[in-house]
Amino acid sequence: MDKKEHIIQLIDDMLERKRVFFTNIIEALKSYAEDAVDPDEWDLEMMNDKK
Repeated sequence: MDKKEHIIQLIDDMLERKRVFFTNIIEALKSYAEDAVDPDEWDLEMMNDKK
């Protein structure tokens, strides 16, 4: 069983009220993972200092 099938099986085994909670978590993680913020001057300075 691959990861996607495993996740689907876990979701299928949940009570409906828990599925709503789980869906909200997944949606939040997805939006968080897609957020890409370009570094500003402060970030660039910190990265250069680290080198």
